Order: sequence, then structure tokens, then C-alpha cells
Amino acid sequence: MTQLTHTSFEEDIKGSLKPGKLADFIILDQNLFDIPLETIRKVKILATYVGGKKIFAQNK
Repeated sequence: MTQLTHTSFEEDIKGSLKPGKLADFIILDQNLFDIPLETIRKVKILATYVGGKKIFAQNK
């Protein structure tokens, strides 16, 4: 949990990926831990979520 979440008394709705909590995250087409450093710039974002809501999805 981040200090900002704790000091703003939002730890019940933010700070971890759990059902019912808000979340900001992206879904990538590759695992960044499994690819060479020099290929990271080629990774594509498949979806973006802000506050737990999808705001971007790549068209396939």
C-alpha cells in the first residue's frame, strides 16, 4: 500500500488488486520479465484500466 493511499484514508478502496477495489493497470502482449531488455520498446499495450474501468482496448 502506498503512503498516499494510507494518508488519504483510501486503503479500503485502493492499494491492492482485490475484488471491489479501484485499480489502474495495463495488459501487455508480452511478459516484461521474460524478454530481452532491448525488445521492451516493441511490447504492445492490449488494454488499459483506470479506476477498475477499461478505458482502452486494442482492436484486433
